[in-house]
Amino acid sequence: VLDSIFKDASSDVPVFFILSQGADVVADVDKLAVKYGRIPGVSYHNVSLGQGQDVVAEARLTTAHKQGHWVMLNNVHLMPRWLNRCDDLLVSFQSAGSHPNFRVLFSADPSNQIPTALLARCIKLASDPPGGLKATMKRSLCCFSKDSVEEMEPMGKGILFGLCYFHAVMSERRQFGSLGFNFTYPFNSGDLVQSSMLIDRLLEDVPPSAPWDDIRSLVGDVMYGGHIVDDVDARICNTFLDLLMCDNLLDEADLFFYADNKKTTGFQAPQTSKSFEGLLEHVEKKLYDSPLALGFHPNADIIVRNDMAMELLQTVRVLAPSSNSLSGANQGNNGGGGGGASVVSGGNATAVSALTGGGGGSGVNGGGSTSVDGGEDDGGGGGGGDGIADLVLQDITERLLGRGFDLSAIQGACASEGVGPYQNVFLQECAMLNHLIATMIGSLEELSKGIKGELIMSEAMEKLSSSLSVGNLPQVWRDVSYPTKRQLSSWVTDLIKRITQMETWANRPTTIPVVTWISGLSNPQSFLTAVMQTSAHENAYELDRLSIFTEVTKKMDPLDFPTTAKDGVYIYGLTLEGARWALGSSNLEPSMPREPSCVMPVMNVRAVMVTPLLTKASGGSSTSNTEYECPVYATRERGSTHVFDAKLRTRAAVAKWILAGVALILDMGN
Repeated sequence: VLDSIFKDASSDVPVFFILSQGADVVADVDKLAVKYGRIPGVSYHNVSLGQGQDVVAEARLTTAHKQGHWVMLNNVHLMPRWLNRCDDLLVSFQSAGSHPNFRVLFSADPSNQIPTALLARCIKLASDPPGGLKATMKRSLCCFSKDSVEEMEPMGKGILFGLCYFHAVMSERRQFGSLGFNFTYPFNSGDLVQSSMLIDRLLEDVPPSAPWDDIRSLVGDVMYGGHIVDDVDARICNTFLDLLMCDNLLDEADLFFYADNKKTTGFQAPQTSKSFEGLLEHVEKKLYDSPLALGFHPNADIIVRNDMAMELLQTVRVLAPSSNSLSGANQGNNGGGGGGASVVSGGNATAVSALTGGGGGSGVNGGGSTSVDGGEDDGGGGGGGDGIADLVLQDITERLLGRGFDLSAIQGACASEGVGPYQNVFLQECAMLNHLIATMIGSLEELSKGIKGELIMSEAMEKLSSSLSVGNLPQVWRDVSYPTKRQLSSWVTDLIKRITQMETWANRPTTIPVVTWISGLSNPQSFLTAVMQTSAHENAYELDRLSIFTEVTKKMDPLDFPTTAKDGVYIYGLTLEGARWALGSSNLEPSMPREPSCVMPVMNVRAVMVTPLLTKASGGSSTSNTEYECPVYATRERGSTHVFDAKLRTRAAVAKWILAGVALILDMGN
């Protein structure tokens, strides 16, 4: 494709590559340059834009324009201001007449700061990585020439195949979002080629056995590990390497590790005696796209596609005309009540309930007798978005009115026994909720005045009205809220539950709840710290030598616990994603079909002294297969919302759950 596109380019028509995650056009351009007889550093110049590189780029362009060289300018989005100067240079070159062999190539991430004039004169080419494991694997193999592969020793050829498979798996895991990796990493073919070159040096003396430890360290800690910034992601990378880069790779091992579906065939490593064409044929005939190849349960496809569908529907809802958002409710008295949860069918009360998760308030009833735009009750008018926003803000205001906490009164009630670690946590939670409620009430009152014409609608008020109209959580509220991925309806319901939990505690502030809904805390880390502080005080332990230990009980209902835990506290509200918890055997088990997550029983968390045995990375160690260090996250977005690690019993290998991306989630969202 690049070769055919390049034939349309000329000295006056550059080529502009629009990059995507995982794409590496430099290697392809390098090959094309060799094909056309260009010598790197002599007649082919590769410049990566950054601080101070604009001077270098201009010098290369000036020389190339006169002598007919090629210039590749990488990552030009990093210097958008200089691109105007670059465009002027190209115009002057065109006026003066450039050498017919002069070529300019740009590469950049998608950006709205790139000058339109520059884009208009270029041939635009979007470079996307191949889709699917098989396509990525074939492209990975094709990063190496046929001759270089044919000249390899059998051991080197087998290791190269394993390296390409590792690269393909790491690249494909990104397609599964937070289930694959907590963060997105720019793995590309350059990492693969450089890793192969370093491994070749290790194998120069043709040792009797492959230096697997060195290979795993080189690839997992340096080349690919150099991109990784998260411990959980690094554990996934190193675990896959531990399973892949071993003697079994050279003995036609099955590369679908821990596949739960025994009815499907796996993918065996090829014979090391195969030719380059034989390796490609083996991939074409034997490898197929499946979550099993990446270490996931088949349910992973359901999770990803559900997320994609929700994102699509949310986009459609935002783009839909606001005047049609309540077409059913805009009919005034004709809107019959209780017509269901849809925003576009039924009456006003149904609409407000759908948007806020509540049952409506005064002036908003199931009969649909109140017009949306605040006009007459006879069905007239079409206020559209503002009318919907007005109804929603009334409902939310009525549900929050009078809610809040008197922190001074709570502290006074604790005076007799003193404010302990748990009281400090709960007071902080109450203060956060007070701030959130005040922000919501203040912005809603301001918007209400704007809708009534008492204030001029500002940009912030317009954004708030738009969010309320389509059921999105307003950004002004999200900024002062706890971590969440919920939409407005679900979020308001969740907020009321959190307030209710704190109100129950505030009635008896010196008494710790028998079972705490940890998912209802905005800062669960501070609650776990309070557990350790209390244990350190009661047992005269050093706080920095304590760690959180988790034990899963056999009871699902918090009401089954009449008293507080003898040691630590009881918590509930966690959901296991990527596996299920077998209540009978108290072990991790593979998920049931079409059930990607399961609610966990009540758990006991307590502080324990850190010992050498506990400080081992048992979650990633091959020597400990009885407990999986399961990461706990505040939301399904995972990433930076990590809370702590819970130890879960397992009979299966720990590596199975690591590759499957098994985690505990506090708030599953909508």
